[in-house]
Amino acid sequence: SRGGGPPPEHGFLGVGFTGPGTDELVISTVVPRSTAAEAGLRPGDRIVVADRLNRSDHAQLTALLETMKPGDALSLTIQRGSETIETSVRLISFGETALLESRE
Repeated sequence: SRGGGPPPEHGFLGVGFTGPGTDELVISTVVPRSTAAEAGLRPGDRIVVADRLNRSDHAQLTALLETMKPGDALSLTIQRGSETIETSVRLISFGETALLESRE
């Protein structure tokens, strides 16, 4: 084995999505006090562009996140009703996600 340590951790967005069976990325939950919450993401928001990936779906977003590290910034375009919002979210680690969720 090379190095023997744990595999490098990829970044987490700090949100959950409605049914992975759909093509749309609609946010169902946002981890409280996470960077996603600080960036203003809300349940019901639909991600239409992630890091210039147009019409991203669950598989594309997962593949993208696996190439990014905690601390990296992910640019997003979201649809909220008739409004289009551009924002950037700093990715967090899985450990941070668990810690934030446990503080609820």
